[in-house]
Amino acid sequence: MRVTDESGSGCVWTAADAQTHPAPRVYALDIVVPDEGDPLVVDVNGARSGVEPQRLLHGDDRVQEAVLTPLAEAGGGVITTVSQTTPAPLQDRFCAARLRLAGSRCGWYEAADAYVPVGDPAARGREQLPAATARRLGIDYRAVTVDWREDRFVVLDRGKTCDLRDWRPEGIVWPYAWDQRVLPLPLDVPVCNPLPYSLPTTNKLLANHLLADVGVPPTRPAGLWLPGSPLLAEQAAGPRRLTVVKPAVGRRSFGVVLTPTERLPEIAPDLGLVSARAGLDRTAELTVLGLLWGQATELLALAQPYVPPRLRRHPETGAMHTSIARATVVVERDVPRCVDVCAFLVPEPHGSTRGGLMLTGAGGAAVVALADGEALEVRRAAETVVARLEEAVRTRLRGPSGAEIVRAEIGLMVELLEAGTDCPVDRAWQAHRDTITGYEAFDPGYTNERAKA
Repeated sequence: MRVTDESGSGCVWTAADAQTHPAPRVYALDIVVPDEGDPLVVDVNGARSGVEPQRLLHGDDRVQEAVLTPLAEAGGGVITTVSQTTPAPLQDRFCAARLRLAGSRCGWYEAADAYVPVGDPAARGREQLPAATARRLGIDYRAVTVDWREDRFVVLDRGKTCDLRDWRPEGIVWPYAWDQRVLPLPLDVPVCNPLPYSLPTTNKLLANHLLADVGVPPTRPAGLWLPGSPLLAEQAAGPRRLTVVKPAVGRRSFGVVLTPTERLPEIAPDLGLVSARAGLDRTAELTVLGLLWGQATELLALAQPYVPPRLRRHPETGAMHTSIARATVVVERDVPRCVDVCAFLVPEPHGSTRGGLMLTGAGGAAVVALADGEALEVRRAAETVVARLEEAVRTRLRGPSGAEIVRAEIGLMVELLEAGTDCPVDRAWQAHRDTITGYEAFDPGYTNERAKA
């Protein structure tokens, strides 16, 4: 039940409210519309994917407004966005870069060397547009940062500071540069895309696993293979001419490789996807540590068949370009509603180059509208996939606490990697089941004996 606090500053939720009436969720889906067959969702992105391209298409902020309005209503007129600016020493100890160094040549996806670098996850350049739009709408939009100072996390909120454990934000929390796998958010306030719903948007392997390959291309782990692995040979025997290999975390098209499917065994070693048995044994342990500390998605990769999207004409040059549809979906009271669809044209005219076949980190060439019938088709596909994904989240990412939800994700990932790679991840997981997670390490309310060890 929602009540207004004595100061009249906004909405206050109890922890029970957060479970029974989750705050609105926001998703941005990238969708391939083939010439034949149904649309396929190739990426499910989270609440902060940005709507700048739609602004260019429509010439106004209608899509941003459609996202901000239900958030403000859930937050009593207040939206609090939070970002972590400095990590704790323990986060540095278990960060992906250190784990990768410790597991050098251990079969992890070398995204930094995969032709296009992985982008900065803490980049905050996209914050200005929603802040300006919110303030124009009369929404109290607050930007809060969290720093590590000496031995604790400190919140910087409108010129005041307090310990993170004592922070009680007003309104709805809309995380920006924030890893919910490691840093708990207060349970007594509504959060846009709270922990269980945020996990599949930052773990594309998990998302497609939860969707059971329905409405999405068949997706498998890429890497952690032995030389000559039957699993690698099976991937290379796929029916599509091209295969997409990309980081499990997903980040604005960075780190994506497009390879001829039959040449994958030749190219896989250069991408760090193949390792000798001794290397995989060590990697299994480090992968589990990465899972426990929210870093594994930075180290793992997935493979999908490249499904040729529909070609569209560039509005200025007349050249034909490959296109990717984008659908923005808002979920209120567990009902998905697609608020906008459009299509991005890839940077180069259609051809055999990477820039002529898919979006890159440089962005697209143009944003165009979809015809009414096609737009309806894309809307239906987006709402169907989001509804199916959220139902799977509620069924399979359950737990009495955030720590147990994180462990549920780890269990699913261990099953997936054990079945789809040559890495003995399950054996390593059994050895580390009692190891504390990052979430537990930083949760002030966590009192299990593991945390005291």
